[in-house]
Amino acid sequence: LAEVARAWGAEHIHAHWAHLTATLAMAASEASGIPWSFTAHRYDVVLNNLLAEKLRSARFGRFIAREMLELARPLVGPEAIERAILLHMGVPLSPPLPGDAPARARPVALCPARLTPVKGHPHLLAAAARLAGRGIAFELWLAGDGPEGEWLGRRIQELRLGDHVRMLGMVPHMKLLRLYSERSVDCVVLPSLDLGNGVHEGISVALIEAMAHGVPAIGTRTGGLPELLEGGAGILVPPADPDALASALERVLGSAALRAELASAGRRRIEEAFDVSSISRELARRFAGGGQTKALVRELCATYSS
Repeated sequence: LAEVARAWGAEHIHAHWAHLTATLAMAASEASGIPWSFTAHRYDVVLNNLLAEKLRSARFGRFIAREMLELARPLVGPEAIERAILLHMGVPLSPPLPGDAPARARPVALCPARLTPVKGHPHLLAAAARLAGRGIAFELWLAGDGPEGEWLGRRIQELRLGDHVRMLGMVPHMKLLRLYSERSVDCVVLPSLDLGNGVHEGISVALIEAMAHGVPAIGTRTGGLPELLEGGAGILVPPADPDALASALERVLGSAALRAELASAGRRRIEEAFDVSSISRELARRFAGGGQTKALVRELCATYSS
């Protein structure tokens, strides 16, 4: 890696994940004299594979969630943490959609998530059953596949939710984004759980993408979701609480004014902290040691922005 970096005329080495890949990048930096940095994600922080040594050696260590940065703080000590920065993962931002969202006789909530235990779908179905029992008109679309699919299909029938819940299966990414841009859904919901041992939701890119399109978001107060939705950017409810989830869905689906308020606040949150063009420019600045970015890096940033 050091030889390749020198042959390419590289002026900076960056590694994603703070475990083996960062170890290789650190060694390559030592061998080549080229500065380096890394992006830490989630479980790689928990593993603590020479994390303090890597922070002291690197130009900077990027953490994509406040939760992970705070987890690292006691692991690495005050000197090393000075080289840590918080810089989220981002998404491209399209211009805000014009006009008002359409009114529907049956407002649509979409859950964009793999059908796995940590996503909490059983609690979402329980919440949907409560809404149906109150005579509320709505649709719930489950976008995703996974090992719990067959069980969830049976559960929908057991709860007599066939008229309300649609299982879309795996939805291609661009089609999912079109659902948002064409205003086919009225809100997104993520009922994620904390299963212990670090198994919980991060800062959900699925919610970030929806919020970037002005779709109101509901999530649970677990993992990285509060960091995304707190401060009025979305609605937070306790995990594994179908009553609270049903109440939140009823509020959002039943009020066009609330949806408009959440859409605006959510979009603003993404503009402030999750815009990939701003994030890439900041990374480029740091790759250059805080100085002027090179022409190639500027070109890459422009590509991310387009």
